[in-house]
Amino acid sequence: MTDEPIALPFGDGPGGRPITMRGPADMAEALPYLLGFFPDDSIVAVGLQPPGLHQGGVIRLDIPESAEEWPAAAEETASLLVRLSERQDRRPVQVLLYL
Repeated sequence: MTDEPIALPFGDGPGGRPITMRGPADMAEALPYLLGFFPDDSIVAVGLQPPGLHQGGVIRLDIPESAEEWPAAAEETASLLVRLSERQDRRPVQVLLYL
């Protein structure tokens, strides 16, 4: 993570109202509001796109039960996040991961 603040759209409507997060604690607190629920036992990936590291795609998957499933889950999450972000505009330049 860089020292740059990250702006994510928040609220109803296209793009919503931007909120600025200055570190991991702000991001962790905003995540349930961004998703609309508390992501228990989940992997959440948020793509960040230029300019200003705005939110791109957001993916939530259940945490795999066995360690053998982790590589496939990571591959699926990354692939889906890139595809979703490209549909919105472009590939993410950074990704926030929540476990």
